[in-house]
Amino acid sequence: MKIVVFTEMKWAMGRTHTDIAKSLPYEFEFIDWSNYDGDHFMDLYNKCDVMITNLVASRVLGHLNQRKILYISHGFEEHNSLYVDPSWNLGMVSNTIEHLFPSGSKIFLTPNGVDPVNFDYKERDGSLKTLGWCGAPNVWFKQPYWNVEISRKTGIPLRITSGTPCEDDFSKWTPLNYQQIREWYSTIDLLLVTSIPEGMYETGPLPSFEAIASGVPVIGTPVGNFANIPGPKFKTIDEATEIINVLKSDPHKMKELAKEQYDYVIKHYTYQMFAHKWQEAIEYVYSRNKDI
Repeated sequence: MKIVVFTEMKWAMGRTHTDIAKSLPYEFEFIDWSNYDGDHFMDLYNKCDVMITNLVASRVLGHLNQRKILYISHGFEEHNSLYVDPSWNLGMVSNTIEHLFPSGSKIFLTPNGVDPVNFDYKERDGSLKTLGWCGAPNVWFKQPYWNVEISRKTGIPLRITSGTPCEDDFSKWTPLNYQQIREWYSTIDLLLVTSIPEGMYETGPLPSFEAIASGVPVIGTPVGNFANIPGPKFKTIDEATEIINVLKSDPHKMKELAKEQYDYVIKHYTYQMFAHKWQEAIEYVYSRNKDI
């Protein structure tokens, strides 16, 4: 079976699809929607058995055979002012956004997680000298300035994923590429997830799984799939500060947290572990299209 994936390749959505492709028994080809040729796109679309794309792409793919397309929702932004037909082939990377779909929709859970072979796991000594945050500061629901305040209250320096130092001025932020981010995890002792704690705005977030796969423990708000990961969660800056102060005073607890989270992610949140869920969705789409 030939699968064509149409997505933004350089961000988390692209990583999810390239990682899951390695665990599925199909031929994959990827089209980066930030730079593609229309004729080439249609040629691949006509030749493929199933096209996988993000839900937001339905705005430009509505004229095509919908039975051939599997729309995967990666977050709430894709549902803003967007009509979703319950008859479409639908998937979601976290059940935290299930309520955003129309009533009566058949939705496949196609989780996101991590491919541990992409990261160098290293057991740490339990010291807590550097906090880390991974994300784009302009994404409002990530609450980047929470990290600045948490760093100030705990007295622990903060590092963020940026090509230029900008912990005190996010306007200077420049993105790192994927390889740089993988190396960046080795420079921090604890990753923070500070997205708004209501939960509906996140589906991963992927940095939490990547950090854990690198041996870095993670604490954060109970959002997305990260809410299922063992370890302390917080809903306020003061709660985060209290958790960090406890961990800082007990290196053994830091090491235990890192090990517990790593074992859980390897057991429950690798693409190898839930590849069958993606396969079920793809086979369903293929069977619907084949019957036409």
